Amino acid sequence: MTSALLLLVVAAGGDWDASFESTTLVTYLDGPAPAVLVASADKSPETLAATDSLIRSLRGSQRTRLVMEATSLGDLTGLGDTEIAQKSAGLPVDTVCVVRVFDGAETKTAVVSFLGTNGKLRTAFSTPKGTPPTTREGGAVGGVSESTLGAVTKEVERAKADTSPTSEFDAKHLEWMDAYAQNGQLVWSRVFQGNRRRPVSELELYRLVGRPDLAEAYAKIQTRRIGLMLGGGAIAVAGGILVAVTMSQAFGCAEYSGTPTYPGLCLRRNSPAPVIAAGALTAAGLVVFYVGLLSNPHPVPIDEARQLLLDYNAKLKKVGLLDVGVDVVATRDGASLVLRGAF
Repeated sequence: MTSALLLLVVAAGGDWDASFESTTLVTYLDGPAPAVLVASADKSPETLAATDSLIRSLRGSQRTRLVMEATSLGDLTGLGDTEIAQKSAGLPVDTVCVVRVFDGAETKTAVVSFLGTNGKLRTAFSTPKGTPPTTREGGAVGGVSESTLGAVTKEVERAKADTSPTSEFDAKHLEWMDAYAQNGQLVWSRVFQGNRRRPVSELELYRLVGRPDLAEAYAKIQTRRIGLMLGGGAIAVAGGILVAVTMSQAFGCAEYSGTPTYPGLCLRRNSPAPVIAAGALTAAGLVVFYVGLLSNPHPVPIDEARQLLLDYNAKLKKVGLLDVGVDVVATRDGASLVLRGAF
């Protein structure tokens, strides 16, 4: 399936190269050498192809110091431009380009928004497939004036700030931030809840998805882990102190051939047994500590826990409207507000 999608992206990409001619494209960049992240708003072949063409054009423009793909942000489907830009705040970029592709009467049209990592829209343009956009000149942005676009953006942000979550899904859905080890294996990562991205602990996760039995099992395992780490650490510290105390006498002389004034030859040395025993105690304490530290606190495999989260979100979807937001769409004829929703 992945190979088929890749073939569709390659097949769709040719005409998009003409839509993102670099000499025109760079007029939409602010600053002498911006660091840019390019994000595809969905996973459709046309949007991915347009995104790839935009990335190639920016990298070949010699106007950017960095052009990043958005793979580290995970699946962005259903997110607004502002949300995508704000997810990029921790990355070494100052500009975020969000690419969307819409079906038209005769051809497909790409809408590219340029935002700061704070989510503020700077400029945007739209261009039909195979046709480059107009050059950004004199404050005009793809046919939309900077002042109009700024006013529209301010109104969108005000509306979002004044509006409470539009559905139970907005407030309660869980988001799993995928993380992978160097061998490609999925590992435990952070979980957030709601559009405000409230951090959720592993213990709370099991409770939220309706599995109090797993929450109880997790708490018991964590208690055991903490006990092992505290006990092992105490044993290791005690062993280390004993090693320091016994080391100075471990290989000293226990009996001399002469008198205290004239000791003479050493007839018998102290046994190293105490320091060896203290070292063994330290090692045992460290083993116990690391057993607790490295043991898995989760009562179920990671894939099963992730599936519980997805099932929880699926139940919330049945409540009604899943996702509502407002986007700015800049076209050659003007700027408009678009209400988006999924049911």
